[in-house]
Amino acid sequence: MSNKYQVTTIVNLLLDMDYAIDEQYLTAQDLEKGIQTMIDEDQHHKLLDTLAAYKPNQSAGGACTNAVFAAACLGAKAFVNGRIGNDEAAQALKSSLTSAQIKMTNDEKLHTEGNTGKCLVLVTPDAERTMMTYLGVSSEIPESSVDLEETLNTDYFLVEGFQAIPDLSRQTNIEVIKKAHAAGARIALSLCDEAVVEYFHTQISAMIEAAPIDILFCNQFEAMKLTNTNDVTEAATALQEIARQFVMTQGAQGALVWDGEQLISISGIKAEAKDTTGAGDIFVGTFLWGITNGLSHEQAGTFANMAAAELVTHYGPRLSQEQLTSVYNNFKNQA
Repeated sequence: MSNKYQVTTIVNLLLDMDYAIDEQYLTAQDLEKGIQTMIDEDQHHKLLDTLAAYKPNQSAGGACTNAVFAAACLGAKAFVNGRIGNDEAAQALKSSLTSAQIKMTNDEKLHTEGNTGKCLVLVTPDAERTMMTYLGVSSEIPESSVDLEETLNTDYFLVEGFQAIPDLSRQTNIEVIKKAHAAGARIALSLCDEAVVEYFHTQISAMIEAAPIDILFCNQFEAMKLTNTNDVTEAATALQEIARQFVMTQGAQGALVWDGEQLISISGIKAEAKDTTGAGDIFVGTFLWGITNGLSHEQAGTFANMAAAELVTHYGPRLSQEQLTSVYNNFKNQA
C-alpha cells in the first residue's frame, strides 16, 4: 500500500477543556490539587456548571492525540482511531484534528450514541494541573471501531498506556499490536501516567508482552513503577530488558535515551513553567517525527526536549505549527 503513515494510534478521544483557575476554586469544590480523577456523567455536568464563568481553551485531547498532533504539525502523516458521540463536543474535536491534517476512521466507526469524552484541566497559577476526566463513549473501544488497513500501514503504531485500563480497549490494542508487528510496523508504547503503571501493572505488562516493544516512552516515575525499582539508574538498566529502545524524560533535568546500543543523556532546559499539561506527549510526538525524518536518537531527544520546554511556558497541551517550526529552526541553528 502506498502513502504510508509515520504514526497511527488508538486513543480515548477526549475534548480537552483547559481552565486557568485559582486555588480558591479547588478549595470550594473540594478537589485535590495536582491529581487526575475519573468522573462520571453527573459529576462532569456539575463541574461544568461551576466553571461557567471561566472561558476554556478547547482542543482534541488525550495523551497520544497530543503526541500525534505534534508529529502532524511537523509534517508527519498520522491516523487516529477512537470513538466519539454525535454532540457539539464531537464536532469541536473533529475540527481540531482535521485542522492538523490528522486522518480519522470513517464516521460509521467513529461515531456512536452517547456523550463525547471530556478532560477538564484545571490549571492554577503555579502551573499545577488538576485533571477531571469523563471518558464518555471513549471508555471502551472494540476492534470493530479500528480501521486495520490504515492503522497497520505505518512506520510506528503508537500505543497509549491508558488503553490498558478498560478490558475491551486493552484486548483491542493487544490484537492490533500483534497484527501491526506481523505487518512490519514498529511498536511504540507511551506509558502516559504513573498511577496507571502502578495500579494496572499487570494489564500494562500484557500489552508489552503482545509483541516486541521497539521504543518505550516514560518519565522517571513511570519507569521506576514499571521496573519495580527505586532508582533511575536501576530503572534504566531494567528497561533495556523490556524494550529495544526507550526514552525516559526527567522534567527540568532532561531525558535519558537508550538507542539500543548506548545510553544518551539529554541535558535539561530551564523554563518558567505556566502549565505542564502535555509536556510528555509533545516529547513523544516530536521524537517520533525526528527519528522517522533522519534525526539520530540524540538529535531527536534534543529537539523533543526543546519542544517540551517551550510548551510548558504556555497554557494548553500543544504548540501551534508555527511555534513548533520555530523550535525546530532553533534546534537546527544550535546543531
